[in-house]
Amino acid sequence: FHAMEALGVLRAIDAADRLVEIAVGGDFFLAFPAVQTLATIGAVAAAPRLVPLLADGLLRAAVAEALGELGDELVIVPLVDLLNQPDAPTEVVADALGGLYERYEHRYAAGDHIATLVSRHISPTGTQNLLDAVLDLAIETLWSETGKYARIYLNSRGFADADIRAL
Repeated sequence: FHAMEALGVLRAIDAADRLVEIAVGGDFFLAFPAVQTLATIGAVAAAPRLVPLLADGLLRAAVAEALGELGDELVIVPLVDLLNQPDAPTEVVADALGGLYERYEHRYAAGDHIATLVSRHISPTGTQNLLDAVLDLAIETLWSETGKYARIYLNSRGFADADIRAL
């Protein structure tokens, strides 16, 4: 683990092939830091080889995060397929897709291309997962320090805290 961490600090791109071998090797305790190190060193060429790891329930969130940093348009469909699953790690996948969108928009003024690919492949379950995540975030924000103004407003409109929580 510490050796992989050091490779990340050194940005040792030459280690990418060996790190991918470790990532797909089946040992979670080695695969997890290998995936993280690949993202840290910016091993873009490793992204397609990480896609099959989205099927691993223990690694899929870390892999989705790495694909958001390393991937290109070819990882959109596998990420959306994951988002379409009822037990999807929605926040991580949404962050990965958002990262891809922002990178494409910044580099190529082509964020819309990413959005179009997502919209072509997202299912009703994937859409619901996103809506649920947004609602969870909104509710969480209401009870955070930044949400105090929203709570004050809702309270002033006759909503009790219990009513707001029920939302």
